[in-house]
Amino acid sequence: MLCTLNTLTNAERIQRNLNAILNQQAYVSANQNFPMMNVYDSSENITVYAELPGVSKEEVSVKYENGILTLNGKRKAKDFTDETVVLRKERADGTFEKSLKIPMKINAAEVKANLKDGILKIILPKSEEARPKTIEIN
Repeated sequence: MLCTLNTLTNAERIQRNLNAILNQQAYVSANQNFPMMNVYDSSENITVYAELPGVSKEEVSVKYENGILTLNGKRKAKDFTDETVVLRKERADGTFEKSLKIPMKINAAEVKANLKDGILKIILPKSEEARPKTIEIN
């Protein structure tokens, strides 16, 4: 007869379970950072798309300074009566800020931003020295 010996004490089992729970919560909160962004690099520009559902252009600001792109603003709570009972709330209200380091020189004077259908599109033109160069072979 084969017998399995479990060498973990109860305290060790509890510690492992707590670590697993805490690691899952840290993973979930890190992945729900608002706003969600996609960043694309082309030869001419860095293009950033940020999801801002329910946020108007007056409620968000975009700043580029010293290689850091920063978005901040406020998501307002929807107006409900005092009798309204919240059954589920997954979208947070309040202020937000998110920064992104841009790894190359940008022509800051020509940065453009446009908010349409809840998507903020930011175009960061690369400076001439950051663009790829074709070298002529003699």
